[in-house]
Amino acid sequence: KTGGDCYDELVAGIKKWELEKVVHFPGWLPEVNQFFRNIDVYVMASRHEEGLGLVVADAMNHYVPVVATASGGVMEMVEDKVSGFVVEKSNPAQMADCLLTLSTNQPLRESVINAARKKIEDNFDIDKQAMAMVEFLNGVKKN
Repeated sequence: KTGGDCYDELVAGIKKWELEKVVHFPGWLPEVNQFFRNIDVYVMASRHEEGLGLVVADAMNHYVPVVATASGGVMEMVEDKVSGFVVEKSNPAQMADCLLTLSTNQPLRESVINAARKKIEDNFDIDKQAMAMVEFLNGVKKN
């Protein structure tokens, strides 16, 4: 369920602060391209350890800046203030500061977006990954 254990609390907070028009919990989506074209920032706020965080990679690939809590694989994907923003778990003030920075500092926002996209291109390009696998297997074969 989107929002995890805190879903009801999150929805109540959104209503209290009258943020229904700007904060959305879309849940599972069969096709993400349209979703990423229509958002300004992707927030991955988790109190738990996360795996690689493919949705973070998807956001970065779609030129959407990421703000994520410091957990698991997210730390490998997002370099704080370079390819996104990493905040401490359970630190809503720090999260809010990052969101405010992204909304008010356009040069930094563009820099983060470009660095994130480059990271995806450099490290997750399917052709590069396939070539690396071929080279690895050729090395194993020789030994």
